[in-house]
Amino acid sequence: MSGKEDIMLCRMTASHWKDNQMVPTYFVSQKPRKGYYTRIKEAIQRVPPYSRIEIVGGGTFREKVIVDKPVELGVAKASDPTSICSSSTALVLQTNECHIEGLIIEVESLTATPSCSVSIPTGSSTLKWCTVQSIEVSGTATPTVTECKILDSKAHGLLLTEASGGTYVRNSIYGHVGYSVLVESTGEPQLSYNNISCSGLGAISVKGSDASSKVCPQFMLNRISSGHATARTTVAAAHENGILPGYKLDGLEVKEVGMKVSLMPMDHYAPVMLSDDMATGGDDDAIVNNNNTRCAVLISGTYAEPVLTRNNISNCADHGLWLRGGCGGTYEGNYVASNKGWGIVVEGSKTHATFEANHVNSNTGGMKITGSPILVQGENILSGNRGPQVYIANPHADFVFQKNKVQSGSRIGVWCTGSGGGLFTQNVFENSAVAFRVELLADPVVQDCSFELCAIGVYASMASRGKFTHCTFSECSFLQCRLPHPSRAALRGLSVQSRRGRRHRLPQWTRNL
Repeated sequence: MSGKEDIMLCRMTASHWKDNQMVPTYFVSQKPRKGYYTRIKEAIQRVPPYSRIEIVGGGTFREKVIVDKPVELGVAKASDPTSICSSSTALVLQTNECHIEGLIIEVESLTATPSCSVSIPTGSSTLKWCTVQSIEVSGTATPTVTECKILDSKAHGLLLTEASGGTYVRNSIYGHVGYSVLVESTGEPQLSYNNISCSGLGAISVKGSDASSKVCPQFMLNRISSGHATARTTVAAAHENGILPGYKLDGLEVKEVGMKVSLMPMDHYAPVMLSDDMATGGDDDAIVNNNNTRCAVLISGTYAEPVLTRNNISNCADHGLWLRGGCGGTYEGNYVASNKGWGIVVEGSKTHATFEANHVNSNTGGMKITGSPILVQGENILSGNRGPQVYIANPHADFVFQKNKVQSGSRIGVWCTGSGGGLFTQNVFENSAVAFRVELLADPVVQDCSFELCAIGVYASMASRGKFTHCTFSECSFLQCRLPHPSRAALRGLSVQSRRGRRHRLPQWTRNL
């Protein structure tokens, strides 16, 4: 519209941005109306700062909108779909602050490298209740993105680069060709209570290989799964959320809703049948030899140091969480369950991280660690995974596994293989055919651990070593330890409790059995 600003309709209405304030409100309509603007960018140019621009009647506005002043931009009625569409980035927020709500923002791009639909290079803008294809946050921008749908882009869904940060809460992010969320930013963004589904490359990637300083995003209480609409709910997840308060499933295999769950009291233990291949073959070998490199959450690069707290990573078609390339970070209280690969994979001699109080349940395999000096301590629970609960290849000398519970569900609790050591202390291993398997020059130090309700407590073979000291074995149905030639494992100061409750110390074994 080419009319002068003084003849445009203006009303005082309640702000949707600033609490308890009335603001001058101007109107935009696709259909010509007296006193209304017909283009959004013209309205932004003409209205005074901290005004509200309200779109009436919905429709598709084919224009590139650049917000360069503090204004509110929204719709008059949520029932009137209103979209901003452009052949390149449709909405650019380059102001210190603004408020955008209720819009559909999309790009009609035919190029091989499509543009993002929303670009936020600066400021602390707010984006709420919008449906967008993708958002790129760069520079030092710290936006707040709340209750938006970010879906179906030809690249990544949410891309955080440079030194950007911001807060991202209760968004649904899914259906992208790349990652749903890609973080390369050094600005410590915070993502919480989001539903993030696996896209073409995965759900989340935190990349620290190209950064000049630490990449430290914080992920808290997000749900990460394979699909947007069909993610399954597990009994354990329902219990965790307070839906099933009547009983607790500690130590039992997690079943999907609708399947029968057999609850067996722990004091009624059914012995495992012993066979020559008890410690080999089956699901354990299949998952150990799985070379799939896809995962839901990928953390990589020397400078990647994220914090993941109380997230639900479940029902993904590949591995759940993968750390590699010298990354670090803290992972606490996460629920990693029912993924088709390993629940957690950690690899690389420089990859360092701390895991505490995580639940890794009902995945194809539990936790796979390859030569990494990580710290796994403090009530991590690994149970009900089909393959080994913990598989450690070429263990690093600084690897520590402390005060955790390995509660079976498979033939092998911990499988330690390849040259190297590591420390296992004050752990509980229970309900496995083989609680702890050592082979191929592995030389772990296992001390002050408890082995309960297992067919075989320790199985050491194929030139393995290891030092097992001050461990307690109780209710093992066949053998406390099995050390076939040429194992050189040393067992000292062990304690065995028989089924009748009798307790005695084993001699300081240094020879093969």
